[in-house]
Amino acid sequence: MKKIILCFIIAIYTLTSSFSCFCAPSGEKAEKTAADEKEEKPKKESGTDKNYVPHADYMLLCDVESGFRIYSKGSKKVINPYGLTKILTAITVIENQKDINKEITVPKNILKDYDYSYGNISLASGEKISIKNLLYALIMQDAGDCAIALAHTTGKSYDEFIKLMNETAKKIGAESSVFTEPAGFNKSPQKTTLEDMAKITSYALKNPIFSEIAKTQRYEIPSNNICKYPRVFFSKNYFLTRFYSEDYFNTRVSGVKGYYKDNEDTGLVIRYTKGNDDLLVLTAKADYIDGTNYAYEDTLYLLKKGEDYFTKERLIKKEEFVCETELKNAKGTNRVLIVAMNDIVAKLPQKYNKKLITREIKLRDNIEAPLKKYEELGTLHIYYDGFEVGSAQLASYSEIEKSFGKLIKNAFINLLKKPVLWIIIAIIWLISHIKNKRNKKGL
Repeated sequence: MKKIILCFIIAIYTLTSSFSCFCAPSGEKAEKTAADEKEEKPKKESGTDKNYVPHADYMLLCDVESGFRIYSKGSKKVINPYGLTKILTAITVIENQKDINKEITVPKNILKDYDYSYGNISLASGEKISIKNLLYALIMQDAGDCAIALAHTTGKSYDEFIKLMNETAKKIGAESSVFTEPAGFNKSPQKTTLEDMAKITSYALKNPIFSEIAKTQRYEIPSNNICKYPRVFFSKNYFLTRFYSEDYFNTRVSGVKGYYKDNEDTGLVIRYTKGNDDLLVLTAKADYIDGTNYAYEDTLYLLKKGEDYFTKERLIKKEEFVCETELKNAKGTNRVLIVAMNDIVAKLPQKYNKKLITREIKLRDNIEAPLKKYEELGTLHIYYDGFEVGSAQLASYSEIEKSFGKLIKNAFINLLKKPVLWIIIAIIWLISHIKNKRNKKGL
């Protein structure tokens, strides 16, 4: 019996040892998997996460038309625009070229020192290419060689074009901006602010040519005298196309472009439209980490803040009384009632403060009869928190005839108010007085 029990114990021990040996590789594999998990890259932060913290040092979310700020972080601080410079370059070219379909020849030697680590389409000296094709490559491919070619062929000279860029910026209201070249190279001493870039971009988007370029997903430049094959490219704006990434494609985005300086400084400008929202989102000096451009994640973060932000309110009805003003030479009245000639439907925040709504009335000088019914007399501008949200033409509410009696009376009164008249009367009186004295002496 003892032998049987002993044999049973030995058998169990043997089986247990064998099982342990058999399971050892699986144990090693499990330990390796755990180690691998420790070495895995941390999960990418997403701009849609509830507790997401933005990477960009500078951000701005605003309405395209009015410029009204929904969210702002460092948007008034001076920064280098880098590749965003090309937005101003494009609109300057469009406004100063009579025909963008015109073909130009790329001047010799203008690209001899070009650093091809920047965006380019391998443009060559002597190449014949249209201004339109250069513009598409400029915005969609961030092509600095195209920027240089456009600057040399728009205006009287390259320096003249840079002057035109700065004049355009000032005309738009970008008062804090200075541009020294058309491409936005890393070492250029240029300066702007996100608020200025928002003004420049909003202005450019009003131009149908620029707007079409900015939202184009795919473009083809045909072969020419130098390049014997078509150049086909997709927009580098990941929100516009799935070509580079599925992560950000959004049909509500219609432009415009980004920039990359280094892994610690990337930026992006996009236009997003949904319902009452027509938003401009700008980011600058965001990080590029482990293949993720956080300018895009920061943009998603800002879009969450702008989602369904605006409502539309009719602030003025057509033919609504706005004001009255003095009227000269009118028959039966000395005042004119002034009405709005169109509705003003403004985009305002969902929970807007009525106290922040203000009006500015601009009337023409010296309004006088006769007046036709609905004759234009000026404009009404509506502001919310300092940003213009609507305007209307102002006009006379009714026809008003001229009073000739008042006209003569007012003319006489105005004449009496003029010092020259009294000087003339004084001279006439003096001459008459001297003559009378002489006549008396003669008698």
